[in-house]
Amino acid sequence: MGKDTVSTELNGDWTLAGITRHFESLMKLSYESRGSQREIRIDCSKIDNIDAAGYQFLSSWLQCLYFRGNMPKIINFPQKFGMTLPYQSFV
Repeated sequence: MGKDTVSTELNGDWTLAGITRHFESLMKLSYESRGSQREIRIDCSKIDNIDAAGYQFLSSWLQCLYFRGNMPKIINFPQKFGMTLPYQSFV
């Protein structure tokens, strides 16, 4: 990865009950990456569970990164959840 690429990992519970635990760390990354025009590779292989609320939260965060000038890219999204991400352009 070049200097213009940042990697992060999502893990744990991404259901309505669990997403509040992730808010602070995601907003910190969003703030730090504003205007940086970097590719942000987001590894989702360690997400244990996700529901509609988790998908919506993740989708909103991806849009936030994009609107701040970055190129978010989802990698290793678990197929076991049987759903696709709402914004395939981030995959």
